[in-house]
Amino acid sequence: MGAGPRRPFLRDNLHTSASWLGTLYAAIGIGSVAGALAGGWAGHRIGPARVFWLAMVLGGVLLLVYSRLTQFPAALAVGSLVGLMFGALNAAAPPLFLAAIPQSLMGRVMSVFNPLQQVANIISIAVAGLLAGTVLRGLHQGVAGVEFGPVDTIFAASAVFIIVGGLVMISPLSDPKGA
Repeated sequence: MGAGPRRPFLRDNLHTSASWLGTLYAAIGIGSVAGALAGGWAGHRIGPARVFWLAMVLGGVLLLVYSRLTQFPAALAVGSLVGLMFGALNAAAPPLFLAAIPQSLMGRVMSVFNPLQQVANIISIAVAGLLAGTVLRGLHQGVAGVEFGPVDTIFAASAVFIIVGGLVMISPLSDPKGA
């Protein structure tokens, strides 16, 4: 590890031009829309709590797979599946909120929750950018035959946090009083 040129994920990991970024985002977006529809359908069948933690764990696993990809067509497919899982997760959350939050407090809770979620998104973007541009800048490390760069390392670490978060949610969301 040391100072060196930045290694964009699309170019260096997926071996394609940055002009394909919009196509990649479209695949993720299409997956997200499909996931929102599927999440509502699945929520009626297996319950929103199970959809929530399952989508979180599977989405994290898929993000981990995505972080290791080296071919753009595979990234389109896996990216759409990541979108599918997180779309399902987003569809499962509102019924959980409605079940857990007293109706008289719903507006107050959501008026705090929504901005906090946006602030968390902004902070995560800032931290990822800071890490990629400083601590992980120029990272090109092989571990057990697997090469790691700055962006794929951030994706992989994020995936691990998401998987752990999903696994931690299994028990509280399985408690009938908790969901």
